[in-house]
Amino acid sequence: MKKTIKVSYQGETKRFKAPLAYEQLTAQTLSAFHCPTPIKFYYLDEEQELISITSASDFTEALQIDDLPVLKLIVAASGADARLQLEKMYAEN
Repeated sequence: MKKTIKVSYQGETKRFKAPLAYEQLTAQTLSAFHCPTPIKFYYLDEEQELISITSASDFTEALQIDDLPVLKLIVAASGADARLQLEKMYAEN
């Protein structure tokens, strides 16, 4: 089963086809959002802990989590910024 990957930046969300390599994810994110570099991705794991993705191995690990059929990534400058974005996103839903 392919995992769906959704990337959000400043309130806008894009869906990317999986499987992707980390380098492809970074390139597609830069192209889609024109965000500043370096890119830092964050997500909430199955225990609702904020996890950062800063390398190919981090991304591979995130894709292997069976409890997350959709990997929702936030592009943020810091963990605190990512948490604020996630709180806002969940409050709106």
